[in-house]
Amino acid sequence: PSMDIQVASNFERALFEAAGRDSAWTAAAMADFTRSRRLALPAAVLENLRARYSAFSSSDEETKTAIASIHKLTGRIIDPHTAVGMAAALKMGRPASPVVILSTAHPAKFPEAVAQAIGMPPPEPAALSALRKLPERVEILANSPSLIKNFIFSRLAP
Repeated sequence: PSMDIQVASNFERALFEAAGRDSAWTAAAMADFTRSRRLALPAAVLENLRARYSAFSSSDEETKTAIASIHKLTGRIIDPHTAVGMAAALKMGRPASPVVILSTAHPAKFPEAVAQAIGMPPPEPAALSALRKLPERVEILANSPSLIKNFIFSRLAP
């Protein structure tokens, strides 16, 4: 299965900056996008985005290859999100300035994908292992925002 992160949280900020910080246009564009799942960009906004960003995609196979390559080259195990960034960086060629890739998830969050790439699952952090030993508690609540809010607040430390 492939990964779908939906609309990244910083997408709206990028549009806002590319639109010259026009909050009215940005809000209207995001509302329309939410409704229609389409976004028509004015030429100036598109030009500003293209001047600042490059976009690349990474197939599942390219992502697994990036995980395997980094592991073989450095001994480090990276998660699929970071691997997509690595695959994109390789597609950029040799840019004029350094490329920084921020790792956003722990590889233990994706043990199956990592195992497919390097032949073994990543080691699980001690904190995660400890959480697995705790009893699971489940509360079923009605679909009521106020009920859920009150439930959360009732369990917060004073």
